Amino acid sequence: MEPQTQTRTEVDVDPELPSPPGRVPQGAARARSPRSPSKPMASLDSATLARRRALGAGAALLAGTALPACQLVTGKSAPTKAVDVPATIAPTFGFQSGAQLFVLARGPVTFHCYVAPESGVSASAYLIEFKDQLFAYDTQLTPALGRELRYYGNTLNKRFTRVIISHEHAEQWSGWSEFADLPAYAPRETEAVLAYSAPRLPPRPGVEIPRLAGVIAAGDETVAGVRAQFRLIRDAEAASIVTIGFAEQHVYLAGDVIYNRLHPFLGNNTVARWLAALDEVPAWASEATCTLLPGHGAPTNGSAVAEMRRYLQAAQAAFANFKSADEIEKALRTQFPDYGGTYLLCFGRDTALKRK
Repeated sequence: MEPQTQTRTEVDVDPELPSPPGRVPQGAARARSPRSPSKPMASLDSATLARRRALGAGAALLAGTALPACQLVTGKSAPTKAVDVPATIAPTFGFQSGAQLFVLARGPVTFHCYVAPESGVSASAYLIEFKDQLFAYDTQLTPALGRELRYYGNTLNKRFTRVIISHEHAEQWSGWSEFADLPAYAPRETEAVLAYSAPRLPPRPGVEIPRLAGVIAAGDETVAGVRAQFRLIRDAEAASIVTIGFAEQHVYLAGDVIYNRLHPFLGNNTVARWLAALDEVPAWASEATCTLLPGHGAPTNGSAVAEMRRYLQAAQAAFANFKSADEIEKALRTQFPDYGGTYLLCFGRDTALKRK
């Protein structure tokens, strides 16, 4: 599935969206597209880089233990029989920002999962590494986080060929300035939001509105021998979210259709439609043997689909039974006491109530 392309109009306005307390400091605005840092960042010390080289040589390093259910990078084909994937996967290492990295190697494709700290709303961005190239899936909430992600990607020594912006929310595209030298693609609904809404937001230093090279349509594409199934799931957390299925590798990149043990953003006031949208997730992606890559939180397995449905049903009941924001929040916190994501819970709840 090659992205459809056409001429785009550039917008020279810096956007802003409400940001959680303790937001990661942002870099100064730049007048030109960024280039790779010439010196290693403090967050990637010599030991970390050594571990990165070890990964490239064929080892999955997880604090001294092998990652369960994730094939080591040995050049062998992915196993034909799926294995159980743990609900909790340990990170490979962390960054100075507080972000964590998870590396999941599956035969001819490796998934590098960068999960922001809570100050970055625990948003998950991904680098999809094929034999001869890299895709970036989302660019984080701030240029600082995007810079960390891009620098790490540069250490993989593969050519970046595409940036995929999964949908219109700020944590998907606010780090785009660090990827501005690459062609970016997004759903048509996201293109419309970026063209109309984003320029009207207050400026934020260093943040640029993505200049899209084209829009994404649903379809299958073979990249370096790997089949990727691009789908657009509509009316879930956002108007349209790009998901990517790797059925042969038993990996499903769900984006913000699925959160992992975090309170989701309910501000679009589409809880009922989001529940219906979950039916569009492929059946194989709901299995415990599937590695599911969520839009917020760490990689998990397909059981996260059922857990997401349980949460949305509880949220639907809370909005129906309670009128005040405090009552809704208390109901959800009580039913999901071990969930993180306080900021998005409150922001989404308040936004949804205003739209009633």
